[in-house]
Amino acid sequence: MVFGVYRNNHPATAVDHCCHCYFINSNEPNLVVAGGSYLRIFRYVPMQEEGQIKHRLEQVLCYNLFGVVNSMAVAMYPGNRRHSLLLAVGEAQLAVVDYEPSSHTLKTKMLYNYEQDDQRTMFLQQTFLPQVRVDPENRAAAMLIYGSRLVVIPLTKTAKAANESAHQSYVVNLKSLDERVNNVKDFKFLYGYCDPTIVLLYEPLRTWTGRVAVRRDTCAIVAIALNIRDKVHPIIWSQNNLPFDSLYVLAVHKPTGGVLVFAVNSLLYLNQAIPPFGMLLNSLAESITDFPVHKHTGLMLTLDDSQAVMMEDERVFVSLKSGDIYLITLISDGMRSIKRFNWYKAASSVLTSCISMATGNYIFLGSRFGNSILLHYQEKSSVTADILEPLEQRNKRSKVDEDDLDLELFGHKKSKPDIRLSVYEFEVCDSLINFSPITQMTVGETPFLSEEYKSNNYHDLEIVACSGYGKNGALSIFQNSIRPLVNSTFDLPTVHNMWTIFSDNNNFHSYLILAKSDTTLVLHTGEDITEVEESDFATDETTVHVSNLQQYILQVCPSALLLLKDTKLVHKLELTETVQSVSVSDPYGVILFKSGVVKVLTLEKERMTLSDTPSNNITCMTTYIDESGLFSIDPHPSVSNESIPSSANNIESSEIGGGGAVDDEIDEDALLYGDSTVLFEQLKKPSRSHEKSKKEKSKDPGPPMITQFHFPTHWCVLSREDGAMEIRTLPGWELHYFCRNFALSPKVLMNVDEHNTIGNDGIPLVKEICVVGLGWKRQRPHLLTLIDDDLLIYTCFPYNSEGKNDLKVRFSKIQHEVLIKKRKARSNKLLEMDSHPYYTPKIQCFTNISGYSGIFLADDHPYWLFLTTHGALRTHPMYIDGKVTCFAPFHNDNCHHGFLYFSNTDELRVCTLPSNVTYDNHWPAKKITLRATPHYVAYHHDTKTYEKLTQKHARAVKITVLDTFIAVCVV
Repeated sequence: MVFGVYRNNHPATAVDHCCHCYFINSNEPNLVVAGGSYLRIFRYVPMQEEGQIKHRLEQVLCYNLFGVVNSMAVAMYPGNRRHSLLLAVGEAQLAVVDYEPSSHTLKTKMLYNYEQDDQRTMFLQQTFLPQVRVDPENRAAAMLIYGSRLVVIPLTKTAKAANESAHQSYVVNLKSLDERVNNVKDFKFLYGYCDPTIVLLYEPLRTWTGRVAVRRDTCAIVAIALNIRDKVHPIIWSQNNLPFDSLYVLAVHKPTGGVLVFAVNSLLYLNQAIPPFGMLLNSLAESITDFPVHKHTGLMLTLDDSQAVMMEDERVFVSLKSGDIYLITLISDGMRSIKRFNWYKAASSVLTSCISMATGNYIFLGSRFGNSILLHYQEKSSVTADILEPLEQRNKRSKVDEDDLDLELFGHKKSKPDIRLSVYEFEVCDSLINFSPITQMTVGETPFLSEEYKSNNYHDLEIVACSGYGKNGALSIFQNSIRPLVNSTFDLPTVHNMWTIFSDNNNFHSYLILAKSDTTLVLHTGEDITEVEESDFATDETTVHVSNLQQYILQVCPSALLLLKDTKLVHKLELTETVQSVSVSDPYGVILFKSGVVKVLTLEKERMTLSDTPSNNITCMTTYIDESGLFSIDPHPSVSNESIPSSANNIESSEIGGGGAVDDEIDEDALLYGDSTVLFEQLKKPSRSHEKSKKEKSKDPGPPMITQFHFPTHWCVLSREDGAMEIRTLPGWELHYFCRNFALSPKVLMNVDEHNTIGNDGIPLVKEICVVGLGWKRQRPHLLTLIDDDLLIYTCFPYNSEGKNDLKVRFSKIQHEVLIKKRKARSNKLLEMDSHPYYTPKIQCFTNISGYSGIFLADDHPYWLFLTTHGALRTHPMYIDGKVTCFAPFHNDNCHHGFLYFSNTDELRVCTLPSNVTYDNHWPAKKITLRATPHYVAYHHDTKTYEKLTQKHARAVKITVLDTFIAVCVV
């Protein structure tokens, strides 16, 4: 790929937008986050810690989009089993994308483009970013463009448009509804209306803090009903003269309804035909607004740069710019009228840029300035709060309302209504690392580098950047490759492969087997690494493979198979053919001979047996133990073709596709003319749709609480000379998967019924294949293969095919940046393989190296591949020591969870990975917390140190006053 102008070396780590939906399948919720042009989809994974089940985030998909996401929402289209993503990009473009289950990718459903000159009006540059919102009852979506245009997208098929497109959008000029509507700041869909209804917060004539004395209360709000069938949009209600510093609105759930208006210094509640209620949050608001609000002496807050989301039971979750978290309880008088806001400081967290509520009492806080976190909240206790204020506070008001006047005339009421206010406690369950915003960076030398690497010509540098803001400020250090910590080095020439072996149920590796061209060296790994002089290992010839098989050690030589107990021979099996490669998945093994024949190795009562198979013309093979349950011939219930359950239809509050009709239980004659008693009894009953919505919400399963246990199954994956791939069972050798064009590296590996092939002419040679379970509890199978000089990585995903005995899986190709091509002329591939009769595998799997599990690629350009608990596949090079000929994990008293490798200079290095570096990132990186805002960093070459300049806010307790005024005049 050619990057002529721009290249994105590191994807965005900040989170600008997030939402909770059922995107991958209809039975498991997902969290979708977007930062810049980087889109990530997570699922909730239950993990048991200290006897409690907590959920963590595991990445399922990630995509680099061709545009920056300015706004994001989710919607359910008619006939879909899953939600669709609505992504607003550019100035006025909208993309609707779905998950494609057949290829495990994103599929563009619709594209909308309204970047025309007639829509842009007088704007020559992007002044207003597009905002997209979806109706809570999933009847329509809307996108605000250019501050005064509203794009309406129907989500349900109307009777009038039966012969037309069901989702044909149109543009509404808001000025045509009211000429004052301009400079729209925010808009939301309201709850509880028959037609989709939006509320707009706009400022017709702008002002600022310096002109408050001349012009104030310039904002206004208007509610507009969207009659999509007739394209008529009447104004339902409006409210003028709102504070000029109004920021955004938040729709209140049913049955209260209405909208909250968040201003910098006040909080307002507005609703149709109900008196407004407002509260001042600090003393500054008294002089900048004339809107009737109530004072609250116990708070000194500002809501600029705040984020808010509705919780259940009329509670609002608010995160301030300082990171403090408040819970606001809306206390009403029982008649949909808000009488009081109860503020409760719950916790302190990161500086938040977006919030998403998830089922199961989970909240995700996305941040641009710090790590995004997943919180779990639960009710700790409850207190009683009076709805009515004390009489002494009411007497201090300048205006006395009717309730206060009645109270003064007739005395105290017999009983005061009260409400139970819940107190919550929050717990951090998971976090996503973030290195933004980066304000300044420099380059310096890597400190504490091992002596073995200092003599190399490789210039090892690192990037040190100032990132974060306020209490999330930190110094971020980035490295372009992995730098191991070398414990010791040994000179051992002419070694082409090695293995580390356990013995006698020891948790540490007991033996190190080194294979040379014609001999084998056996070393004991205790306090020191020493050679074993007396053993039954075959040392007079080279070794093809060594591994643990049950409680024994299996050594495969070109002429025999040896089964040993510690160093004592138990059984020996002579071979009549030359071995090419061996793969073992305890308790089975598969041996590939140079003739292309495959045999299955089994062990019974200390006796090894080889079983013939009908497979021939095999180039490479591997064995795999499946613990995820994906390798199954039974259909997966999570990808069934049935309609989406009710739980997925209630992400916000109500059922999907509500028609907005009048409830059948209410008698229309009684509404118009008749019996008020019957009418009152009927109106007291909640509507069926509201009861159904509430009932369905209670049935929402939310994130899974336990992970289903699957019995391990054994499989063998083979590649044939004609380019086909087979997956067979062990030890029965039954064929359950056949991919015809595997060697041509398709994007998706699919199972086909016809087993005819495409021939051998021009088919690339598959040199090596490996299937390994990665991630948490090895639940994510991946297939890696070397075809010619290219590394291909596929991820396994469930797919219910029609074949009765077929595996219900497919494999999707993953894009990566691993380049292993050698700069040399091409040679005959078969002759190249023949020149190495005992092929050294380049793909080496490992578990628990410094807490990480994954794959090491031993080649001229060595790479590490990690799949961490967050589920993202990370590929990190290790350029610091050049070519790596062979690799093996190593766990010893002197080297805990380390590894061994041979360098290009025939040196054996015993290494560990640095524990202070995180590899769950695009580059190896680490953060040094400063708890202050860093502004500048510089590298001092002589002392090899860094100098930083930070800023920290502190409370001012003194006021400086000048006794005399000195005027300086310049002539």
